[in-house]
Amino acid sequence: KISTVITNREHTILDSYKGCCRKKLIPIHVKPKPATQLSVCVLNCRSLNNKTAFICDTILENQLDCTALTETWLSTDDDLNRVVLSNAIPERYDVVHVPRATIGGGVGFVNKKHLRVKMDNSLNFPSFEGMTVLVQFASFTYRFIIIYRTPPSSKNSIKKLSFICDFGD
Repeated sequence: KISTVITNREHTILDSYKGCCRKKLIPIHVKPKPATQLSVCVLNCRSLNNKTAFICDTILENQLDCTALTETWLSTDDDLNRVVLSNAIPERYDVVHVPRATIGGGVGFVNKKHLRVKMDNSLNFPSFEGMTVLVQFASFTYRFIIIYRTPPSSKNSIKKLSFICDFGD
């Protein structure tokens, strides 16, 4: 059984997170979990750069084992990302990510260091960004596929049908 928490963007975010667009963040509330369960969350960051404290606090307060991130807006330059990631990722956690080659987008995965994690970034489709992460926990291996669908526009020439076809593949 997988318990799911779904929220919408209408919730108010605490004012302590200055500089971030409050309507773009989705608060989550997770019940305590038994030691045999893995707690996982998905956050659409819409730029990790100005929400590092919020992301870090959300992971710690909810005792999340894994957190998938979309729209990280991280650079392809690891040196530029180092400061952002050091503020957003709590101690005893690791992160893997696949940035977009241009501005915006990007996906990532944050996990507790004690978990065995293997990344496969072979998902390469023009209509979405993605990565696959294998996580070994207890006697199971879980496959997480993190996808961010690039919004179709006349600028990128991506059609809705392209996503459906690519996603099916």
